[in-house]
Amino acid sequence: MTQKELDKWFNSLDSFEIAEIFPGLYEEVMASADSSVNINTFIKEAKSDWKLMSKEQKEEIYKMYL
Repeated sequence: MTQKELDKWFNSLDSFEIAEIFPGLYEEVMASADSSVNINTFIKEAKSDWKLMSKEQKEEIYKMYL
């Protein structure tokens, strides 16, 4: 798979699926006492983490969740 295809796949996931990929980040963000933090904050942070991953890491996650 190309980088672009992996990114397209990831961007098509819903918040529940993204939380399965990044469970630690989900727990951390959603446990925040800050009232301005919500599911959109989590998604934004998860997408940022995804962008920092190598193509190999993305492919590994893709294969695990396919």
